[in-house]
Amino acid sequence: MKKILSSDKIGHYMKLIASLLVLLAAGILLSGCLKQVSCNPPYVQIGTKCCLDSNNNSICDEDETSPINNTPQNNTPANFTNKTGESENISSPSLVIESDFVEFFGGGCIYCQRMAPIVSQVENETGVNFTKLETWSNETNYELYKQYEPVIVHDCGFSGVPAFINIRTARAICGEMSASDLKQFVKENSNPSNE
Repeated sequence: MKKILSSDKIGHYMKLIASLLVLLAAGILLSGCLKQVSCNPPYVQIGTKCCLDSNNNSICDEDETSPINNTPQNNTPANFTNKTGESENISSPSLVIESDFVEFFGGGCIYCQRMAPIVSQVENETGVNFTKLETWSNETNYELYKQYEPVIVHDCGFSGVPAFINIRTARAICGEMSASDLKQFVKENSNPSNE
């Protein structure tokens, strides 16, 4: 025996289905308007930005306050001087960079670890030394990295480590690579006194 639904129940179900379709369509339209965020480890998404959250409390480390004086934790970019004595226009604290060449790396980054012997080989073969700055746990180094991030993204197409940059020429090369590729970068960005 077939059960026939009353027109009232059919109308109710039709309104319910129509409401669900409207909500689904609105969700699809709104999701296209929202900025999509994709974070690479160790950075995590909190709200609409990528940041470090070392204590996993869903608050960006840079937005947390020190319990002692209720001021932001070391959220100030580094002021540094390169080996030629040219001071960069970044606020304190001071950081001395011994070379025009800098390697930004992350502690625990597998690609950075695999690059370590290659960097050492290139340093030995070219006489150039990279100033090595760990960015995942050192806030000062991370802030310096952020100063050069536009150059890194421009030259590499992404933001991440390992990233090798010449601060004099503002050129970068990124990721895991061969010794010959890194040597070519050094050669193209060295001045005669560095060779």
